[in-house]
Amino acid sequence: MKKKENNVNWKTISFITLTLSALLFVWKSNDHNECESEEIVEIKKDGSQIKTTKHICKEKYNF
Repeated sequence: MKKKENNVNWKTISFITLTLSALLFVWKSNDHNECESEEIVEIKKDGSQIKTTKHICKEKYNF
């Protein structure tokens, strides 16, 4: 029975390592080099200004 417990531990460790590696890859490669920010200023009738920022990415998927 010890062999099954040892096998489960290796599967768990492998799964955790693979998951952390994938998350680290996505976090490091998400640099937004092809993205821009556009600032839009709207003026209301009473003279107040509203600034909004729009994030524009040219890439369909950005990992």
